[in-house]
Amino acid sequence: MTANSVSATNRAKIEQAISALENQRALLGDEVVDTAISSLRQELQDALPAASSQRKQVSVLFADLVEFTALTAAMDVEEVLELVNALWERLDQAILRHGGTIDKHVGDSVMALFGAPVAQEDDPERAVLAGLAMQAALRDWVNSQASPALSNEFSPNLQMRIGINTGLVLFGAVGSTGEITAMGDTVNIASRLESAAPAGGVLIAEETWRQVAGRFDAAPLSIRVKGREDALTAFVVKGEKSAALRTSGRGVAGIETRTVGREVESERLRSLFAQVVEERQAKVVTVLGEAGIGKSRLLQEFSTWLSEQPQAGFILSARASAETERQPYLLVRECIASKLQITNSTPAPLARERLITGLADIEGDDPGMAEFIGQLIGLDFSGSPRIQNVLGDAQQIRSRSFQYLARFFSAICREQPAIVLLDDIHWADSGSLDVIEYLGRECSHVPLLIVCLARPSLLERRSNWGSDLSVSTVVPLQPLSPEQSRLLVGEILRHVQEIPANLVRTITEAAGGNAFHIEELVKVLIEDGVIVPDAGAWRVQAERLGEVRVPPTLTAVLQARIDRLPPRERELLQRAAVVGKVFWNNVLQYIGTLGQTERDVDSVRQDEAALLAELVRREFIQPSRESAFEGAVEYQFRHAILHEVAYESVLLRRRRPYHQRVAEWLLQVGQDRVAESAGLIGEHFARAGHTADATHWFAKAGHRARETYLPEVAIDYYVKALGNQRESETPELAAQHRSLYYYLGEMLFWQARYDEAVTAFQAADKLAEQSGDVYARSQAWNQLSRIRGRQGNHRQAIECAEQAAAFAEMVASDQALIQAFLSKIRSLMRTGKTDEALALGQHSLQRSVAAGLVTEIAEVNNLLGLVYDVRCDYSQSIQYKEQALELFHKLGDRRHSGWVLHNLGLTVLLQGNYPAAIRMCRDALQMAVLVNMGVAYLGTREFAEAATALSRALEMTQGHDFYGLSLIYASMAETLLGLGRTEEAYRSAIQSLELAERDDAQEFLGYAWRVIGQIVGRTGLLVRLGAGKDQMSKEWNARACFERSLEVLGGIGAEPEQARTLREWALYERESGNEAMFRNCWDKARVTFERLRLEPEIRRMDALLAAHTNTNYKQAAPVQTA
Repeated sequence: MTANSVSATNRAKIEQAISALENQRALLGDEVVDTAISSLRQELQDALPAASSQRKQVSVLFADLVEFTALTAAMDVEEVLELVNALWERLDQAILRHGGTIDKHVGDSVMALFGAPVAQEDDPERAVLAGLAMQAALRDWVNSQASPALSNEFSPNLQMRIGINTGLVLFGAVGSTGEITAMGDTVNIASRLESAAPAGGVLIAEETWRQVAGRFDAAPLSIRVKGREDALTAFVVKGEKSAALRTSGRGVAGIETRTVGREVESERLRSLFAQVVEERQAKVVTVLGEAGIGKSRLLQEFSTWLSEQPQAGFILSARASAETERQPYLLVRECIASKLQITNSTPAPLARERLITGLADIEGDDPGMAEFIGQLIGLDFSGSPRIQNVLGDAQQIRSRSFQYLARFFSAICREQPAIVLLDDIHWADSGSLDVIEYLGRECSHVPLLIVCLARPSLLERRSNWGSDLSVSTVVPLQPLSPEQSRLLVGEILRHVQEIPANLVRTITEAAGGNAFHIEELVKVLIEDGVIVPDAGAWRVQAERLGEVRVPPTLTAVLQARIDRLPPRERELLQRAAVVGKVFWNNVLQYIGTLGQTERDVDSVRQDEAALLAELVRREFIQPSRESAFEGAVEYQFRHAILHEVAYESVLLRRRRPYHQRVAEWLLQVGQDRVAESAGLIGEHFARAGHTADATHWFAKAGHRARETYLPEVAIDYYVKALGNQRESETPELAAQHRSLYYYLGEMLFWQARYDEAVTAFQAADKLAEQSGDVYARSQAWNQLSRIRGRQGNHRQAIECAEQAAAFAEMVASDQALIQAFLSKIRSLMRTGKTDEALALGQHSLQRSVAAGLVTEIAEVNNLLGLVYDVRCDYSQSIQYKEQALELFHKLGDRRHSGWVLHNLGLTVLLQGNYPAAIRMCRDALQMAVLVNMGVAYLGTREFAEAATALSRALEMTQGHDFYGLSLIYASMAETLLGLGRTEEAYRSAIQSLELAERDDAQEFLGYAWRVIGQIVGRTGLLVRLGAGKDQMSKEWNARACFERSLEVLGGIGAEPEQARTLREWALYERESGNEAMFRNCWDKARVTFERLRLEPEIRRMDALLAAHTNTNYKQAAPVQTA
């Protein structure tokens, strides 16, 4: 037997002896028990090995006698020693009696720990009780002294200050003597609190107060302590509350049992399933509640019930976790992979084969389904020609994959309803959440039931979760009522013949209606010996019940449970915590072999399975039904908070090598699919301190998220990669650093986070300049041009494009040069310089053709079509756009085909052919198409449909600085006006005006002024507005607004829009009784439409003239300020 095992045995025996003495306190008396326990606790400290350092939450108590040196100055040194020993013997008993440990005495002061070496669930309460008891003991001692050595002035003036703080400490051996003590900021603050405490008082930190507030009365006190800039809020303890006024502390997480108090919610789920079966329509159900409230148990019972229903067909399930939050499309992958016997360690070729075969059995022989879905979930079908054609277009891969997913779920619902059960989606990656909402929209016509479990934190990420789905339902879970809590306690303790009422009360008050907390607290009581689960019948040791305190925090309860584990089980649990909430037996073995001999390794493997089985029995962990890695048994912590507490107990010096071993294991078992775990590998390397490896894997994870069009996830990983990046000491590191900034800028651009994107591209350009990479500089400057154009700063956009072109010329890159030209053409077009835009466009087209750049040829054709739109040459526009559409179709590029189709719809829209525009826009799926559909519906006066389309477009732009928002708001204003919602219309119009002025978007600015004119004319109000960024505000009536609109639109030659403004102005003048002005504006508008051959607009004028009444506009009212 080793020395360590002997020490462990001795510690166990000492702890048993202390427990036995506590049980005999009533018989033996406090004095005998306290004296014996004091000696045993010292032996317990001595039995701790030097290397047994622990990270723990501890309550630290400092006490110091006030002015003790001055008061004893006249005494002999032997008398002082005798006095001190007699005093501390009494004061120490107060500490020990409340479960504290004497850390050290220094003269007239003492440091004590509550929670070390073994934690109790109520250590902060014990510390405060000990402090109060010490003050009471000191007063009693002073009053009882009759020593002739003491002067009359001494006794009344002897007082003590006490400070208490609760927090994390490192508990272990220090110095060459191996002295056991606690170290850390928590200890330092406790010492400062003691110095600030009033004489005769107990001053506790705010963190301690949060955990004991239900039991004590206290007054706040603001103090300043050394080393802290801000004042701290502390609390002077006044005393213990009466039993009637005490409140319960928080409960903790816990134990499996049958569901209690969820009958209504359970019936709701069954009813929703019945609706899916009967109506053959989808439902997306979100069960929402706090951690431990009973969501998983509700889903478990529902799943069991489903398995017994003959109507249920496919049942798919998946669970997210904190570690998988950044793993793209994890829930999708788990749902499909579990049915097709694909695990994380299945070789890639076999995984692809199983996916192809499995999907073919369900939905015929379309290989595109398996290839696109497989590419989305990380099975790498890049060798497929269909994928190769669009490999650089992550958004298109995502879009087509989503469509195939909708086909897949529709197929499995043909014969019988399908059910998807998703747990903890508040930790799901954004891609998986997008899929859930997409299926809710696209599969609403099939019998599909999706049940999601989530904490309220989901709504912090997705505030509108499910709100736009007609099939969405939320089932909230509230805390159990007191009666339901008592029923649950009775269910857990059904083997106890007679449950003491005060035990039930203690548990239910502590749990606060959280079922999981109730169960966990019962486990603590079992481990503390209050509840004894004998075979056949359980017993409650009522005599010990008074010693049990309600756990003040979940951390305290779980730490107390962990402390009570045998050393090897505790160490194994800590290793598991380093891996994550989900872990595997093989990785624990791999970590455990660190620094071991071959014989030690064999020993570890032999008994580790037994240790895991014991942890399962104790309900710290539970085995998973399936494993992500073949040949490995998968486990998970019972709850995330338990995992966090266990992880926090692992020493920092152990974490790093443990994390390194986990990363190495993941690399070994991942084989050719290791990229799927890139983010997790990066996290472990980062925590191991291996910055270069962490950067590499974070970058891989970012690239994968980028390729599957998850920009938010990609941004997170790129930022992490840059955060782990070392200084660019070598050209290779500099190039890596530069590319990370470039990709980060690209993702920020996708998210319309333009200012941040500018910073990223400028950083990339700086690094490229330092390394002399001219091509990279061209790329960075071209991206800067695109951003400035999106922001409406076209002058800077042109300058950046010219700089990008200059760099491209230096490296003779035709592709980079054409991309720079495209950026410049866009800004020339936006500023009305169409002659220059056309000339540069034709030059770009010639160079693209000469260089054989098919994609660039298509892009230039599309852009030339847009320029011709501005020039009102719609036949030329359609010709160029159709050429672009044909090329993109040949390339298999659906995303760009959609954009061109949208642009063709815009041309038809500008011609006034609104019905045709609607038909074309329905074939595209982009946000701009929603805008065009809204405007087209507006043109046909289908205001409700217009509002729906424009609202969806605005939702898609929420939180983003999108160029074109002005157009959406102006269209929405005109739509709301058509619906009679004039106040909302006015707010939208003002928003449009401000955005157009900011972006210098003249065409949108003219539209905004026209709509404001319509609103002012309709309401009869005058408004006070500025006309431009630098002009003073003035009063505007409808006529002035229309004049301003014509002025702006005339400046860029937008004749169709001028004619529309003239038409609206004419209608206003007729309703105002000014027939001459009406005829003047009306005729000008008609002549313009006729010259431009916009026949639909001419017909619309005729219809408006016939239908118009005299009730639309009013005379001006008093001036209003906006």
